[in-house]
Amino acid sequence: IAIVNNIFEHLGSNKVILDKNENVKISSLMLDNNLYYMPNRNDQKVAKFNGEFFDINQLNVQFGKEVNGRFDNPLFDNEALSVANNSPANGAGVNTSIETDFDGLNRPNPPTIGAYEIN
Repeated sequence: IAIVNNIFEHLGSNKVILDKNENVKISSLMLDNNLYYMPNRNDQKVAKFNGEFFDINQLNVQFGKEVNGRFDNPLFDNEALSVANNSPANGAGVNTSIETDFDGLNRPNPPTIGAYEIN
């Protein structure tokens, strides 16, 4: 399972974004270059694997996941999930086989993280 170049935002304070159980092997997950934002969770724990909580640095050190992941405000520009020009997602993606965004715009090199390119 490859999870790359996504924006995850969660407004809760006691949940995580990724909750993996024992049926999914950590080795089967490719997690990298994702942007996480949880403004109501001060410890920045974004994942729970088999009951243990992890921030992005811990995912990197312990599992080699999210080497280029980051925790930051994506600065959404509107309700359609586009990001503002000054977003940390702008031009921060890595190339994948996905050539266009949800609006059909070509993905440049490097692409914007998330569903939409910045016009």
